[in-house]
Amino acid sequence: MIPYTLLAAAIALTVMTAYIKSTRNKKLTPPTVPGHWLFKNQELYRTAWRAQVLTEKYLTKYGDIFQISTPSKTVVVLNSVGAVSEVLEKQAAITSDRPRNVMLSELCGFESNVGIRNHDEVHKQYRRVMASALHPAAARSYAALHSSTAAFFLRNLVDRINASPNCDHVTLAPNHCMSLVASIEDCAGRFIMRMTYGHIVVENDPLVQSVKQQVELVTAALVGRYWVNYFPILRYVPAWFPGAKFKRDANQFREKRRE
Repeated sequence: MIPYTLLAAAIALTVMTAYIKSTRNKKLTPPTVPGHWLFKNQELYRTAWRAQVLTEKYLTKYGDIFQISTPSKTVVVLNSVGAVSEVLEKQAAITSDRPRNVMLSELCGFESNVGIRNHDEVHKQYRRVMASALHPAAARSYAALHSSTAAFFLRNLVDRINASPNCDHVTLAPNHCMSLVASIEDCAGRFIMRMTYGHIVVENDPLVQSVKQQVELVTAALVGRYWVNYFPILRYVPAWFPGAKFKRDANQFREKRRE
């Protein structure tokens, strides 16, 4: 009888200790947006425009710093320039690491990407190289490229709009918006490829198309469309298994990165 009594006492003590720690931690953490009892703020976290929703809906209620949670992680939201500066700039030594993203880092092979890599010595070297190419003095050397790209953008936008059938500035307003977005994406890609790699982009450039596909994958993974990011054990599921489309997507993009 005594062993069972001791076991019950040990369980009760463990539960009480966990409760006390949880209560104490809540006092030290920012306010949390309430959510589903099981999935918590999962739906909000997977929203493509969640940054806008968080700013407009929760800023006045929870302030500059609050948090949302999913079944597998807690995300601290910095909702003002002041909060970003205070946390990410003044305390950069302890806030410069990256959250774990199983889909991108472990399945797709993006672990060495400067925007995803953990904050280690190699990442510090990456940042120094980028800073040397993007500081104000260096940026002035790109003036000619800026001018030529801006001129190309205007010509490209006009050509896209004029190519629309029955070009009417009222009825085709949505098409004009699509043309504007397409021209911006095209010119941004041209500028970045020329500045970074010296590559002159041509029409339907396969390299640019490959980059766009990878950007789509990164965007999908960052907005939380893949369950493997919330339940990392799913990474061991074979690609042929029903519902394992994320694994097939990862294998496909890993192969494309090797090309």
